[in-house]
Amino acid sequence: TSLGSKAAMRQLEGELSQRIKEARQRLIGLIAHIEASVDFPEYDVEEITGGMAVEEIDSVMDMLERALKGFERGRVIREGLTAAIVGRPNVGKSSLLNRMAGKNRAIVTDIPGTTRDVIDEYVNVNGVAVRLLDTAGIRDTYDLVEKIGVEKTIEEIEKADLVIMVIDTWEGLLNEDREIIRQLEGKKAVYVLNKIDISQEERVSAIERELKGKYTIRASMKEDIGIEELEKAIWELFLKGEVDADSEFLVTNIRHKVLIEKALESLQESKKSFEMGMPIDCMVIDIRGAAESLGQITGESVSEDVINEIFSRFCLGK
Repeated sequence: TSLGSKAAMRQLEGELSQRIKEARQRLIGLIAHIEASVDFPEYDVEEITGGMAVEEIDSVMDMLERALKGFERGRVIREGLTAAIVGRPNVGKSSLLNRMAGKNRAIVTDIPGTTRDVIDEYVNVNGVAVRLLDTAGIRDTYDLVEKIGVEKTIEEIEKADLVIMVIDTWEGLLNEDREIIRQLEGKKAVYVLNKIDISQEERVSAIERELKGKYTIRASMKEDIGIEELEKAIWELFLKGEVDADSEFLVTNIRHKVLIEKALESLQESKKSFEMGMPIDCMVIDIRGAAESLGQITGESVSEDVINEIFSRFCLGK
């Protein structure tokens, strides 16, 4: 998508490297200041206290934590997300897939159990690639092929980033619906209340009351109602309207995420050393570990950089 292309171009231009280098350089400066004040007391080096070091550590941690907060959004922009369409048979799942895809990708009939295998289709939702999965209707069945389809549906629910449950408002909420809703506890889910064009307002309102607190959308696949609202819901649930690939620093790589998390853990340990009353030079061990983790992203080593920083910042004899 265009949004994914913009984010990729910013990384090719070195956006990730620049931001990580900035955080790492601040840690290198902190290490150099501490080591210079401890190792060269005879020179006029400005004293640094543990409290001053913690202030700088907190500032760097804030930078890194902001980067991690954008990881999920960055992953979605880079890889797209998977949305499984689920529900009882014949509630409008395949019709929803066809509406969002803009073509008749899935067979639609009035016969329950028409969809027996998972059908997928990629769509562009506000610049994000979404892989829609039309799944077999969940119900108890003696048909072996349909039963396998139901088992596949349950597997897809577990793997999906988002679940879109379609409910037939004309029939109302049945026990089969309630069982599916129970299975979706803890998942990001949107509940599409389909067939409002033929349903009574009382019945639709009753379903909304029972689903109070959940993300519900009134819809009619026949009248093309609710599709725009559903696309907006997908965007809000994952990106919350905050992503701007032109201005935001996005971490999209799982390796980078892990290394940033390691750096944060090291900095947290350094702060613990200060809280335990340990000497300031003991804090350097973990600060150095954080800088090394960030250096694995940028391809830089710590030792030489610290020495260079000491002699460039402080007037020390040779």
